Amino acid sequence: MSQTMMSQKQMKLAKTAQENPEYRFTNLYSLMHWDYWVQCAAEAVLARPGSSTAGIDGTTRDEFKKNYEQEIQSLVESLKKKSYQTQPVRRVYIPKANGKKRPLG
Repeated sequence: MSQTMMSQKQMKLAKTAQENPEYRFTNLYSLMHWDYWVQCAAEAVLARPGSSTAGIDGTTRDEFKKNYEQEIQSLVESLKKKSYQTQPVRRVYIPKANGKKRPLG
């Protein structure tokens, strides 16, 4: 699937949601395991400057990239089987200028 086709699909979904607020999407889960869609999402996340921090599982961006194809394939397979389990977010609290703290995850 090309980036253009993916963008068109996203725009179609957005338009349907805007024009018909009561419409119930019944099969959005199937979109989550499109190989191209998962790869685009992974690339967007890996391109972020903060993604060099290890996740809750201790894996860094560089470690993930070393096994990129296998990691993506494993993710897609677990999504297709509906066996994917999210991990909790590692949350830390950072100080704000007013003395309070805000969560960061």
